[in-house]
Amino acid sequence: MLDVVDLPVNEITIEILRNYLADYKNNSNASMVTIDNMRSVLLSFFAWLYCFS
Repeated sequence: MLDVVDLPVNEITIEILRNYLADYKNNSNASMVTIDNMRSVLLSFFAWLYCFS
Protein backbone atom coordinates (compact mmCIF):
# COMPACT_ATOMS: atom_id res chain seq x y z
CA MET A 1 0.00 0.00 0.00
CA LEU A 2 2.78 2.43 0.87
CA ASP A 3 4.47 1.81 -2.50
CA VAL A 4 1.24 2.48 -4.39
CA VAL A 5 0.17 5.53 -2.39
CA ASP A 6 3.72 6.97 -2.42
CA LEU A 7 3.15 9.44 0.42
CA PRO A 8 4.68 9.71 3.88
CA VAL A 9 2.54 7.86 6.41
CA ASN A 10 1.65 11.09 8.24
CA GLU A 11 0.10 12.51 5.04
CA ILE A 12 -2.20 9.55 4.30
CA THR A 13 -5.86 10.34 4.91
CA ILE A 14 -8.96 8.18 5.24
CA GLU A 15 -10.01 9.27 1.75
CA ILE A 16 -6.69 8.12 0.29
CA LEU A 17 -7.13 4.74 1.99
CA ARG A 18 -10.69 4.43 0.70
CA ASN A 19 -9.53 5.20 -2.83
CA TYR A 20 -6.67 2.71 -2.51
CA LEU A 21 -9.02 -0.07 -1.38
CA ALA A 22 -11.56 0.75 -4.11
CA ASP A 23 -8.83 0.72 -6.78
CA TYR A 24 -7.41 -2.52 -5.39
CA LYS A 25 -10.85 -4.14 -5.49
CA ASN A 26 -11.46 -3.00 -9.06
CA ASN A 27 -8.03 -4.07 -10.33
CA SER A 28 -7.80 -7.48 -8.70
CA ASN A 29 -9.82 -10.62 -8.21
CA ALA A 30 -9.90 -10.07 -4.44
CA SER A 31 -13.09 -10.96 -2.64
CA MET A 32 -14.94 -8.59 -0.32
CA VAL A 33 -13.63 -10.64 2.61
CA THR A 34 -10.07 -9.91 1.49
CA ILE A 35 -10.83 -6.20 1.08
CA ASP A 36 -12.45 -6.12 4.54
CA ASN A 37 -9.40 -7.86 6.02
CA MET A 38 -7.10 -5.32 4.35
CA ARG A 39 -9.24 -2.48 5.70
CA SER A 40 -9.04 -3.96 9.19
CA VAL A 41 -5.25 -4.32 9.02
CA LEU A 42 -4.83 -0.75 7.75
CA LEU A 43 -7.15 0.56 10.47
CA SER A 44 -5.15 -1.27 13.14
CA PHE A 45 -1.86 -0.01 11.72
CA PHE A 46 -2.94 3.63 11.70
CA ALA A 47 -4.53 3.32 15.15
CA TRP A 48 -1.21 1.92 16.41
CA LEU A 49 0.67 4.83 14.82
CA TYR A 50 -1.72 7.29 16.43
CA CYS A 51 -1.03 5.83 19.88
CA PHE A 52 2.67 6.56 19.49
CA SER A 53 2.37 10.05 18.04
